[in-house]
Amino acid sequence: MNDYYNPVRESFKLAKKIDSISFWLLLLSAVLTIINFLMNQSKNYSEYAIIINNVNTLFLVAYAITKFAINYIIFHASFDKRSDFIDNSFGTNYSSNKSNQYYNNNIGSGILRMGANSFESCFFTYHLSIKSLTSKWIFNLYYCYYNRSSCSRIFICSNNGFTTISSNFLNFRCS
Repeated sequence: MNDYYNPVRESFKLAKKIDSISFWLLLLSAVLTIINFLMNQSKNYSEYAIIINNVNTLFLVAYAITKFAINYIIFHASFDKRSDFIDNSFGTNYSSNKSNQYYNNNIGSGILRMGANSFESCFFTYHLSIKSLTSKWIFNLYYCYYNRSSCSRIFICSNNGFTTISSNFLNFRCS
């Protein structure tokens, strides 16, 4: 068993597939909402608008169910991930499926290995978050620049530097 193996990977793959289904359900619901709005504007299509509204409700219920399923899968996968972390760190047998070559260190079992595994996980998560940080900032600043009235309620004027810099950048008037 020298190949890479992560027992939690399959759970996350399943959650990702269900998440893509939930995205399409939400997108279809948004389209149906727009169609429903347009049909309600005309008296000729009001019967169809009721049908579309009922179908839209089914899509929203299916969306909620898929989101609950994703949360359930990820919640239980996190327990398996922690059990695998402890097994790899201390050489115990808490999990039924142990990972292989998931943690890249050659330290003997014990608290030092647990620290190295924890550092490795934090280092990996840090680099993933740094990669997504730029796009999140660009989106948020774009949104706030073009929706100043709604963002002025978000950025509460205070004495800390970040809010002052943000409010000055977005030309807010704090009273």
